[in-house]
Amino acid sequence: MSEDDPCQLIARLKNSKFAIRLDKSIDIANASQLLVCVRYCCEGEVLEDFMCFKSLPGRTSGEDLFRVLDSFFEDSELALKQCIGVCTDGVAVMTGSKSGLVARVKQAAPHIVSTQCMIHRNALATKNYLVYFKEKKSPTIK
Repeated sequence: MSEDDPCQLIARLKNSKFAIRLDKSIDIANASQLLVCVRYCCEGEVLEDFMCFKSLPGRTSGEDLFRVLDSFFEDSELALKQCIGVCTDGVAVMTGSKSGLVARVKQAAPHIVSTQCMIHRNALATKNYLVYFKEKKSPTIK
């Protein structure tokens, strides 16, 4: 990840196509935040940078998340049409087909390709893996 000035990052993104990765988190004070990272090409190199960290309102629907993201894009004078991909975890507030964040992003920019984070998918798929094999007394788990 780059340690450049955020203004330099925004300037690079204005001249490039990019993809964003979003994750919602709740801190120890029970406050919600949205973390956004960006991947883009610059001078023939693929770079990944931290884009923004935004506080979220108490209620966090897909529409609320979209408003926060859209507001950041407007404040930064970035065009959503420059974004070609969005990656999220698989929770409904992100991926819901009618009111999830991805659905709202695609309403604003239909060309965007959405993916689900493989790390989150793997964590869900293997959530009960160890318990299952211990119950079966598998010789592969000691």
